[in-house]
Amino acid sequence: CTQVENAKSYTGFEIPKELTLTEKKNAYKMMMFQQGQKVAYLQEELPRDVYFVIWGLLHELDQNPVLNGELIYPRSSDKKSFPFKIKELIKEGTLDLSDQKIFGNTANHLLMTTDLDNFFHVDKKCDKLVILIAPWFLINDQLETTAAAFKGIMAHWKKDLAPIGIFWRMNYWDNLNSYDYLTTKHIDIISKNSLYELWCNTQSHTKTDRWPTTQMIHVHTTPLKSFFFSFLNQNSA
Repeated sequence: CTQVENAKSYTGFEIPKELTLTEKKNAYKMMMFQQGQKVAYLQEELPRDVYFVIWGLLHELDQNPVLNGELIYPRSSDKKSFPFKIKELIKEGTLDLSDQKIFGNTANHLLMTTDLDNFFHVDKKCDKLVILIAPWFLINDQLETTAAAFKGIMAHWKKDLAPIGIFWRMNYWDNLNSYDYLTTKHIDIISKNSLYELWCNTQSHTKTDRWPTTQMIHVHTTPLKSFFFSFLNQNSA
């Protein structure tokens, strides 16, 4: 009891009695992500003092560490770039870009999400470029379910170098195995390049579906030149 009370006073958070092994691993990896360190190998059990500190950090971060990042985009009125907290834009797993005073008509052509279901949702009546940004371990945990289409790329994902991956697909594509992906860039590189520049460095996976014509894809990709995902301020989040 004394150890739990000390941990609570140290972190300022309530400490649950038990965590599953997966939750321990994810909490530990999120702590490493926050500190900008390489994810170390995690033994089956953590020392109890480390365990309590990690659980406190788990509350400070979000269940998905991507949410502590920022979306950088110039306001339409003055073209100056301002950061928007990703977690403050999220609505049901999707970044809300509907404010035309800020994002113009971007929402008509792009859908950005942190949710696998949203990324793989097929809508034949809609014509949008869908972008998923997600950490390796959350995708890895869902390989047998929602993330099954990513099985073919996981062996080559450099998770220590690139803890976050970005994926692109058209939302009317029937084949869920059709997408472009970027899983080799450090978060510093992601933060310093626009989504268009990052897309130009992607690889394609089993693309039986085709991108729109040059003229049509221009409508979707032009806004990407103004968008940046930034994780440079993680430690101050």
